[in-house]
Amino acid sequence: MTIDEAIRHCLNVAETCTVKECAGDHRQLADWLKDYKRLKTIELGKARCTTCKHYGTHAVECRECYEYSRWEGVEDD
Repeated sequence: MTIDEAIRHCLNVAETCTVKECAGDHRQLADWLKDYKRLKTIELGKARCTTCKHYGTHAVECRECYEYSRWEGVEDD
């Protein structure tokens, strides 16, 4: 199972489970997995500037083009 599959599974269970505690636990787990994916993407340098397409660590400003950019591969919450 990939991290994306795990996130989708947790969100699906959170939306369909009739047990309130179970749904809440899956929603919390999905949030943790999303955060883990974001941090891992940053750590591995797989974030990419949408302006210049430079791969690097996630920062507010790209070190290559000096533009404030949204980074591909990093989900904003």
